[in-house]
Amino acid sequence: MRKILPIILAIGLVLASGAIGVERNKIARQSANEVMLDNIEIKEENGYLILNAENAYYLHSGGKPMLPYYVKTYTFPLGTKVKVECEPLSVESVKISKKIMPAPYPTPLGGEPRFGEDEIYDSNEFYPENWYSYYTYGTVVNGEHVTLLSIHLFPVRYNPGESVIMHADDFEINIDYELPSEPVTKADEYDLLIICPQEWENEIESFAQHKENHGVRTLVETV
Repeated sequence: MRKILPIILAIGLVLASGAIGVERNKIARQSANEVMLDNIEIKEENGYLILNAENAYYLHSGGKPMLPYYVKTYTFPLGTKVKVECEPLSVESVKISKKIMPAPYPTPLGGEPRFGEDEIYDSNEFYPENWYSYYTYGTVVNGEHVTLLSIHLFPVRYNPGESVIMHADDFEINIDYELPSEPVTKADEYDLLIICPQEWENEIESFAQHKENHGVRTLVETV
């Protein structure tokens, strides 16, 4: 059965994991109190600008701009199909005088950090390309096998060629989900089982999504 979940999400909030109410005959609704994105601090270091955002993660692709992002997660019954659309709200453009600091390149253990600028710094395109991305994969939460939805929200996008950043104060998120017609077991739904320590889950997420994108149905279990 298909459901629509509209959410107004204030990205200044601490974005914690949560379970969505999935009553079969009702449309589930969630909202978050509005919190304006006024907690991003811009400072200068070594000729670059650094964006410090409270309770945020950071993009760390070597040579590309280090920009903050927030993560919102939801859990659904195992086998649920999910589609997400997000709309940034209260978007503003700001001209900046210096470049955003690039992330360091991967360094061998014990090696010296290596910095440099990716070709994106010569581009007139905004980075990241989109305001959001999302991933779904099977995992275990509180002993239950579930489908986990992870939404990454990018409140700041940067155009190096124009020396402009765009930032959004909050997002409207719509989640369209379809519950499985009957309970799904691991053997029915997944081709690959990944077992990892709980603290590795964020890092494993991108690998699991890579496998999903190549048709390998993947389940992540933490220990």
